[in-house]
Amino acid sequence: MRNSRRATQLKQLALAHRWLVVAAFLFLLFFLYTSLLASKMLAYPTLYVERWLLFRPITRADCVLERWARLGDVDISILLMGIVGAFFLLLSYRRRTFLTYVIIFFGCIAAEMIGKRLILQFVPSSMGNALNMLRCPQLATESYAIRHLTTFGMAWDIPRPPQILSIITRKVAMQPIVIDAHAIDDYGYPSGHAIRAMFIGLVACWLAYHHLGRWPVLRRCVIVLLVLLSFGVGFVQFYISYHLWSDVLGGYLIGAGAACCTIELLLSDKLQRWRK
Repeated sequence: MRNSRRATQLKQLALAHRWLVVAAFLFLLFFLYTSLLASKMLAYPTLYVERWLLFRPITRADCVLERWARLGDVDISILLMGIVGAFFLLLSYRRRTFLTYVIIFFGCIAAEMIGKRLILQFVPSSMGNALNMLRCPQLATESYAIRHLTTFGMAWDIPRPPQILSIITRKVAMQPIVIDAHAIDDYGYPSGHAIRAMFIGLVACWLAYHHLGRWPVLRRCVIVLLVLLSFGVGFVQFYISYHLWSDVLGGYLIGAGAACCTIELLLSDKLQRWRK
């Protein structure tokens, strides 16, 4: 019996270390990717993707997505982080693990602030102006009540986007991409929304997978929802042009790496409780 328990502990310890290896790999990818961005080697490939975005249709659904994009705001993220952290304590994880989780979360915010000070990207002025038209500009003139209703998908009271917006964005998309002296400075790398959503979402996914085993259907539904949120918040930031796709990818890498570090802590915590 003791040998079996010892073998299980060793297996769990090895699994915990694997998460650290995955985290190290993701952080390495982030630093390599950041180096390429800093060297401007990805300047034009990034803008080619943004140009493709200008061909998409402009609809009322953009207004709903604009509201959903706020799920990654710092204040909302702190609230969601606290809710997930509360489950740490309810599930009998050590307070030290919870505090380290909080430190990692704010470390992600620090990484975002440093990146946005150091990494500069350029966007042609015409493209930048066209991308701003994808953010449901007609929502800005609506009342707070209508904005809140839009958050829940009730966008029928919002005026239809003017047809001229699609004409302008597609006209700009067909122009050659040139980075000149009039280009707009973009300090959006990495996307904090993508970092926080990926970090909180993946940690919550791990908790759901390991603690909802008695309810397999519920566990699947929760995990699918959390995965969609983890990737969806960052994707929406790109889709409505709050961030370049390079910003979102960098955010994904940091958030996923930080989540892997936290999962390693949770597994190590569980192993310590088994030893007792």
